[in-house]
Amino acid sequence: MNHVLARSDRNPLDFNGPDQEGRSRKAHTLQGTGVHVARLLTLRAGMRMEAMGLKRRGTSCTQIVRKMFGFGAGATRTEILTKLNEEIKEFLHD
Repeated sequence: MNHVLARSDRNPLDFNGPDQEGRSRKAHTLQGTGVHVARLLTLRAGMRMEAMGLKRRGTSCTQIVRKMFGFGAGATRTEILTKLNEEIKEFLHD
């Protein structure tokens, strides 16, 4: 039976089986510090969008990062982004 025909009855979203060329396909998961780095990258992107004027419901990304690093109300967005970038670089270079 042809490999492609054998796959036709399977769920096309099943990422654990081989693809059409026979290579193994597996879904990637974040583990360990990867989750923390992904969160920091998301917060940084959110802060940049807030600086451009995008609004969101609930607590702003800037406020979340400010609380995470212990900045007071007088801290500028530039100071907060600088500290966040340093933290991201530290995780990515380990």
